[in-house]
Amino acid sequence: MSSKWYSTLDENKAQFGGYRVNPETPSERILTRIFYGIDKEAFPTLRATIDATSSVVDPKIDNQKYDGTWRIGDMRTEEGTGELSGSLTVYQDIANELNDGQGADNEYLAGMQSQLIELIEYRWMTYQHYKQTVTKKWVNMTSSSAVAGFGILSQINMLSDIASGDYSPETTDPLTWTWWNAVYMDDTMVTGGLKWDHSTGTIVFWKYPSANYGKFYQFLSYNTDTNSLVATEIEQPNIESCYYQEEKDKSFTLYQSVSTLTYPAIMRETYYQYAGLIVTSALPVEGNNAITLSGFLNQTETIYKNARFRIGSDTYRVTDDTECVAGVVTVLVTPLVTAATAAAYIADPVTTGTQVFFNAIG
Repeated sequence: MSSKWYSTLDENKAQFGGYRVNPETPSERILTRIFYGIDKEAFPTLRATIDATSSVVDPKIDNQKYDGTWRIGDMRTEEGTGELSGSLTVYQDIANELNDGQGADNEYLAGMQSQLIELIEYRWMTYQHYKQTVTKKWVNMTSSSAVAGFGILSQINMLSDIASGDYSPETTDPLTWTWWNAVYMDDTMVTGGLKWDHSTGTIVFWKYPSANYGKFYQFLSYNTDTNSLVATEIEQPNIESCYYQEEKDKSFTLYQSVSTLTYPAIMRETYYQYAGLIVTSALPVEGNNAITLSGFLNQTETIYKNARFRIGSDTYRVTDDTECVAGVVTVLVTPLVTAATAAAYIADPVTTGTQVFFNAIG
């Protein structure tokens, strides 16, 4: 006697059970199909088939076809109720197909940060750069495309690294997706893009490259109107990190962090005591106990007793409080001026004075 219940998951009898989008990865779309009235006795055999199925092509729901290859996600059963008592109800979650590379559909901004970098010129002056790091991620990738993408995005590539076969208007995808958003450097790279030369079968420039010699660029998109790649210049790029990882749904996510330095640097002055580009403003006389200094940031700076400064290899200590006038001061020092100090002033090629370094700034 035949059962009134179904022994297979009939595509034509699948019903709509829900639709959701993962807010963290909006490209991940999940449909739920429901199969009612599944025979309990047939389920053990059916379960083996279900366990061996990882994807479904052009699935149907309420007899409506959903194009593409969808991955089988969660599969669960419940005991039928009411008229379906004695049978099983099967719920099947199917997720949209995996991406074969990087593209606008599966690219997301994963984070941005800015870090201060200080370059010390003098103890009273620094130059500040900012290292700005942008992290991107590409989701729902196949394992093979994640590995291929890592091989490219984990290093700065030369333009010559792109094989001719990766870029051709005769193909459905003019540029292999794995090349998108990679960082490139070439002596003749240009802003604007590249074109395919049918006569030679090679990539050619479509703008004069002379003004763009030796710069770094990042390919952003493909312009179908001009049959070319759109690029933007990147100042001093550095690939901070690049990695991929497998997710719970067996897809792969590829990450890349690229940092750049702001340019030019910003000069900052730190107002230390006795700060400035201090120099001897008159010839220090050997055997004398006085040295004239200039270049203080504070034009009326007071140089206190026991302050110490160095000229060359000689260190001097101030013996009395002395106040600057228009940024110039003559201080009494010990020990007496040495021959080396006098010679250092005379040897200065532009006679603007020998630099003085205070040892007790603060």
